[in-house]
Amino acid sequence: MLYFFSPACGPCRAMTPAIDELAQRHGNVIAVDVTQSSELAGRFGVMGTPTTVLVRDGKIQKMLMGKQSAGRLEALLG
Repeated sequence: MLYFFSPACGPCRAMTPAIDELAQRHGNVIAVDVTQSSELAGRFGVMGTPTTVLVRDGKIQKMLMGKQSAGRLEALLG
């Protein structure tokens, strides 16, 4: 799971603690700061933050825009 965020984004700041917790438990959650990785964000078609991209077997399975609940993110990883 890739989590695209911006430090200046209010919803991102609210969502980041849940992402950090998921990353500690699952290890396959990567936070990407779009201000430092705009090229990567562009390759995934990220148009705004926060955007969460679920990738399986090298293919995008799901792309969620906006703030997501910890429960929804956990379910995606399940």
